[in-house]
Amino acid sequence: MSAKSEAIFGLQCFWGSEVKFGILEGVISTSVGYTGGSTPHPTYKNLSDHTEVVKVVFDSNIITYSQLLETLWSSHDPVATYKTQYKSAIFCTTDPQKQLAEESLQAKQTQLSQPIVTEILALNVYYLAEHYHQKYFLRKHPTLLSELALTDSQLVDSPVATRLNSYCAGFGSVQQLDNDLKSHGLRLSPHNEALVKELIRGGPNLGEC
Repeated sequence: MSAKSEAIFGLQCFWGSEVKFGILEGVISTSVGYTGGSTPHPTYKNLSDHTEVVKVVFDSNIITYSQLLETLWSSHDPVATYKTQYKSAIFCTTDPQKQLAEESLQAKQTQLSQPIVTEILALNVYYLAEHYHQKYFLRKHPTLLSELALTDSQLVDSPVATRLNSYCAGFGSVQQLDNDLKSHGLRLSPHNEALVKELIRGGPNLGEC
């Protein structure tokens, strides 16, 4: 039985953040949004004091919160200071998450000579970003997107779209894709399957982040 949990992280551009977590086994879905500020209902054009974040829905029987934290540290530079929009932050939804985040930060700090600037904060409200930000790398391939036949709302929570978004950014492996296609019962057209495999073989490409 799935033990569904949520984690929310800020690590610079949320397009890239989404694909780094979406490829992990045990991650059910990802979405991108805004949090951390005081202004209600932020938008991309009126972000105010909020931060771009990724929300990771995961099965804690398969992947732990601590393992997600390891991905956080390895996926960005936690000693670099950015403006609020792109700041490094862990937004905790529970006290146990806060404790694990603090322990993880302390352990990471022993490996670095400069001080980590990552903030550990309690989550207030998570605001879902506009649809055009969700599954950004998948949206760059309209024929693949149309084959999924998902609405914008369905795309946000879709495990298949989550994984394909990561593949479209060059993450994962061809073997992982083949396994996913079988486990999800998904059949892509020969053209789209070849396209995704070509993107995977090209390796990670986050040039726009």
